[in-house]
Amino acid sequence: MVAHALIVQQLGPEWSEKLVNVPILGVEFVAAQPESKLRWYKKLQETASAMISEAFSEHVFTPGKTSTEACYARLLESFNEFEMREC
Repeated sequence: MVAHALIVQQLGPEWSEKLVNVPILGVEFVAAQPESKLRWYKKLQETASAMISEAFSEHVFTPGKTSTEACYARLLESFNEFEMREC
């Protein structure tokens, strides 16, 4: 089932009728940003990708041994080490 259909199913009729499905809203939002914000957004994407890659890397994650809590803890450590700076 598609994510939108699952959400509608879980929300029920009262709330799902208020939901609007706009699949490319995030893309449109980023495309509408001024050039100065796009540099910052690109840096944010690169950082998030690096943090996720490390959290699930062999350095941190061992299949069958490492818990999801340990991966989450490593993501939090990475987040706390990260500083948002102007690009």
